[in-house]
Amino acid sequence: MTQREDEHGPDEAREAAQHVADSTESWEHGAEEPQVREHLEEGLDEAGVEVPEDEKDRLVEQVRDGDASPEVGEARPGSD
Repeated sequence: MTQREDEHGPDEAREAAQHVADSTESWEHGAEEPQVREHLEEGLDEAGVEVPEDEKDRLVEQVRDGDASPEVGEARPGSD
């Protein structure tokens, strides 16, 4: 188990990822896909959590479209 896994359990990882998604929505609402993805991925890296690629795709699309607030369904502690 890595240091990051010690710091974040599944609930904490999802909560941290949700915070990143909310921040991304605030800053990048309606932006182009590469910009939204970059902001999201940088935030997830800083938070020390991982989100599956299909989940990232969905979150990016929700931020771009602005139809619904992005809601993280799955996240896990990051690995070094």
